[in-house]
Amino acid sequence: MSKSNILSGVDIRHLRMIVEVVASGSLTAAAKQLFLSQSALSHQLKLLEGAVGCALFSRQGKKMVLTPAGTRLHCSAESILAELNNASLDLQRLVTGESGTIRLSTVCSTCYSWLPGVMTEFQKKYPNVDIEPSVKDDVDEALARGEIDLGILNMPKRDFNKWRHKSDQKSHQKPPLGLFEDDLVVVVSRDHPLAKAKNATPKRLQGQNLVLYKGAEARIAELLFSGSDCTPGSITSFQLTEAIFEWVVAGLGIGVMSRWNACKHIESGRIVGLRIPSPLANRVWYAKFSSDKPYAYMAYFVGLMRQRCPAGTITIG
Repeated sequence: MSKSNILSGVDIRHLRMIVEVVASGSLTAAAKQLFLSQSALSHQLKLLEGAVGCALFSRQGKKMVLTPAGTRLHCSAESILAELNNASLDLQRLVTGESGTIRLSTVCSTCYSWLPGVMTEFQKKYPNVDIEPSVKDDVDEALARGEIDLGILNMPKRDFNKWRHKSDQKSHQKPPLGLFEDDLVVVVSRDHPLAKAKNATPKRLQGQNLVLYKGAEARIAELLFSGSDCTPGSITSFQLTEAIFEWVVAGLGIGVMSRWNACKHIESGRIVGLRIPSPLANRVWYAKFSSDKPYAYMAYFVGLMRQRCPAGTITIG
């Protein structure tokens, strides 16, 4: 049979009393700090000592000195009260939106070439908010499942405008939070036969070896050849932009990537960017919350993303 817990009757006021008596050195001084009369505090101490079954203090003149039992309980009291104080501060920050966690995910790892600067600036104002980044193919589903708090996605500009217009017409539907516009371009090595062309038409891309992002092969092939009888020669896929870039520079194929992501490579002179003559190549990047009532710090984070969008893109006001 288990023994009864002799501390079952101890509550926070008892812990505060012990800590204050030790800090003040006497019942009289402790009573003043706790806004109690000396007799009331003395009575409280007697009840506590009766509950635990032993003396917690010994009187040496006017001074209260801890007994071994009192020393043990005092140690726990300091630890418990400190933790309760920390918990109170954390809860207050959570309630007021001063602290928390942003579980962030994007549909493309290349977003993390510009997001770190946003995160650094954000945490100057919200140092108590942690950011947990990830990359997911199913950002919408992850938001619906509550696995992430904020998703960064993209869609063709024409579809985004339809979505925004529909949201404006239905007040109960939350409008999309547009960040910036960009476009997809075909990239080829400077020595490629297509390097002098301005547009990447389906006819020009007929039979070419494509180097695409893994998982996006079908979508990009449809973008390039939609409405035509043309087809690619072959498709090679990589998960990393740098791998696609090096493959293209080596003349092993032609790639497709966002203009802002290809910008530094184009400026280096090692590759050339060709416009894709399709409305589906013009995209809008947008932010989506898992909750209809995001904390203020999440709105601030989105505002920073608008301010610090990648070079070569158009910010959405």
